[in-house]
Formats: sequence, C-alpha cells, structure tokens
Amino acid sequence: MDCAKFSITRDEESWIVSIDNIATPVVCILSGFLQHNFGPKRILMLACFPYMCGWATAAVAAHLRSVYLLYVSRLFVGAGHGFIGTTIYTVEVSSREFRGSFSIFEGVLRSVGMILVYTCGAFLPWYQIAYWAPVFPFAAFLVLLHSPESPVYLVAKGRLEEAEESLTKLTHDNYDVSAKMKTISKAIENQEKQKRVNKIDYIKHFKSYPELYKPFFIVTVLSIVQQFSGATVIRGYVVKIFGHVFKKKVEHLISGNFTHLCVCECEVGPPLSQSAYYSAIFIGIVRLLASLCLTKLLVSFRRRTLYAVSSFGTILSLSVFATILLLSDHIDSWRIDESEDLLNWMSVVSACVLVFCVNLGVQPMPLLMSSELYPSELRAFCKGISRSFTCLLIVVSLKLFPLLEDGIHLYGSFYVYSGVVFLFFPFIMYILPETKDLSLSQINAQFVKQDTTIEKWTVHSSRS
Repeated sequence: MDCAKFSITRDEESWIVSIDNIATPVVCILSGFLQHNFGPKRILMLACFPYMCGWATAAVAAHLRSVYLLYVSRLFVGAGHGFIGTTIYTVEVSSREFRGSFSIFEGVLRSVGMILVYTCGAFLPWYQIAYWAPVFPFAAFLVLLHSPESPVYLVAKGRLEEAEESLTKLTHDNYDVSAKMKTISKAIENQEKQKRVNKIDYIKHFKSYPELYKPFFIVTVLSIVQQFSGATVIRGYVVKIFGHVFKKKVEHLISGNFTHLCVCECEVGPPLSQSAYYSAIFIGIVRLLASLCLTKLLVSFRRRTLYAVSSFGTILSLSVFATILLLSDHIDSWRIDESEDLLNWMSVVSACVLVFCVNLGVQPMPLLMSSELYPSELRAFCKGISRSFTCLLIVVSLKLFPLLEDGIHLYGSFYVYSGVVFLFFPFIMYILPETKDLSLSQINAQFVKQDTTIEKWTVHSSRS
C-alpha cells in the first residue's frame, strides 16, 4: 500500500470527487446538438479524447504535486462523462426487445473498469495507474472506427443507402431491413409533421408539450432519488468509508507494530487499511454482477416491477448498513470488542447487498427512462438537459456528504438516505410509466393523447 503523493484538505478532497460533474452539464447540452448534426457514433468517438487527456493530466499533477491539475483532470473526465451519458447511439441501434439491456450494458463495462482500477489501486499508487490507463479509451476509439452509424440519424439526414447498410450490419441475415427502413422513415415523417418548431419554441411553450414536461418530470424525480440513495456516495468515497470502518483495526496494528495490512511510514496523510481497498474491489464486483443481472432481467421483467424490488432492497440494506456503522462507532463504549472484526466485515457484506439492490433499478432507471421517454427529434437534447440536472445533483450529494458525516456521523448519513428512498417510493410508483416491449414511437404517443382531463401519470402502468 503506497502513501499519499501529497496532502490535500477535506474540502479539496470533496472537490476532486465532485468537480467532474461541473463540466458534464455543459457538455451534455452541447452533446445533443453535436449528435443531431454529426451523428451519435462520431460523438462517441470524440468522447474518447477527454478521457485520455484526463488520465494524462492526472499523471502530470502527481509529478508536479498540484491539486489544481487534479481538478483539471477531473474536468476532462466530466467532459467524457457528458458525451457518454447523453449518447443516443445504443437506443437507436438496438431492437426493442434488447433496447433496455443494451442501454444498461454501459454500466456493466463501467463496473469492469472500476474493478480494474480498484484492484490496481490496492497495489499501485494512483499516479502509476494514470500512466497506462489512456490505453483503454484509445482502444475504444479504434473499435468505434469500424462500428456502423445510427440508422435513425442516417434516415433523418436523407442518407438512405448508408442507413440500409448500417441496418444490415446491425441485424441478422433474415431480418427485413426494408420494413425497418419504412418504419423509421414513417416515424420521422410523422414527427416532422406534428412538430415543425425549433427547440427554442419548445422551451418557451414547455407546458404545451406533455411529451416533454411529463418525461422531464419523471426523470427528474428518479434522478433525485438516485443521487440520494447512497449509491453515488459509496462510489465516490468507497475507500474512505471503509477506511473509517477498519480504522480501529489499523490503530491496533500500528500500536502492536504489525504492518501486514498497512504501511505505517507515510510522510503525508494517515495510512489506510488494505482491507478498505479489498472492500472497494468486492463492491465493484457486486456492482458488475448486478449490472449483468439487470441486462437479463430487463428482457423478462417490467420496469416498474424491477424498480419496486430495487427500492425495497435499497431501503432495507441502507438501514442495515447504517445500523452496523452505528454499532461499530460505539463498540468501545458498549464493550463489544470481541465482535469488532465481525461488524467490520458485516458492514462490507451489507454494503455489497446495498450496491446490488440499488443497481437493479434505483440507480439505472433515470438513464433508461431518459433514453426511452423523450421524442426522437429532441431525444439527444432533452437527455442532455436531464443529465445536466443530474450532474448538479451529484455535486450537491458529494459535497453534502462530508457535512452530513460531521453533523450526524457516517451512520446517520445512511439513515437519511434510507429515509429519502422510503419517502419517494410511493410517488415514483405512481408516476413511473411501463415501457417494456413498446417501440419508442408508441411510448411517445402515450404522452400526447388528446385529453382535457388530467392524465394519470402512470402511463401504461396497467401493463405492470
């Protein structure tokens, strides 16, 4: 376990964790315009460069011992997240049966990346990881060079031969490409007839377009719960949280001159238990398993069912995790020293259960809904707006966590997150639509039904 390269304050730490989400909203809004004009595939290729620059800047920051260069590195990462998080490529190249699974598959690959970084972080200093990490976004760029462009984008631009060629690459031999071309063309033609207005008009008369304000409201509420479910905090502070959990064990080892779990000769910053890094790896593996399960479950189960099960499991596991943290903090005063190791690893297990449950619905649902609910002519733009708002929530969540920890301790923070999910659950189940096995045009049509009465928000919920 390597020592810290240079010291940072607690406020600087929270900025390093969250500042990438300040760049992301700007890029999210720009991404919609760029995808509409240059194509989703090209913008995905563009997204590879900020990631490469981010890692390179991090390596330079370590060499110069500059926290400000670390900020710049994180801003590059935020720019990459902005392009990746708003891409409409996946939803436009996949069939309706696998649309949800492929939309979530990005989370699977992100989990693999997190496991790899956590594992390397347990044995290598972070600045050494930054030296070779740009290889991965560069490899992604090379793969995208040989990938087909979105057929929806190509048809919208009148490039019909290229669209047919793209569909041929994306489908099996017996697939009726001509029928799919007609479906895409008809959907785009109908949308153009219905809405021959620009984005500024949509914004000025937002309340006149239920196909916009209803999806936006649904995604916004889902995002609020997502960011205050504890998942974002665990992802951002996982090593720190379990460094706190195993802190007393480290102190005992230091006092007894045992160093097999930690390196205690650090000039900058206190040592962290190696168990904190192992815990991060375990949680990364669980997140990967949850993402893999979700890609399968989305094919078989309805969205509302998955969200309900995920919420219930999240509330329960948050409460259990908070209770174990409470017991760990009072282990000395309550004289339960013999249970210290058991409580420490129980906290890891409960956190793993929490990560598994939250990634079955609470965490991925805003991204999935933002891909499915918005009309195609504004999908990239609206998804960018929603993602921008989510990024602001991430900053608030990550900056608020140290304040909550100081005020009500670590266990109190997770009790609060449990309460947030619990309070919002009935309302979300009331407004969340069911979109499984529906085409994107069918989903959009449900929001624009001509009805002077107040429509029930649970569009197509009878299917659940």
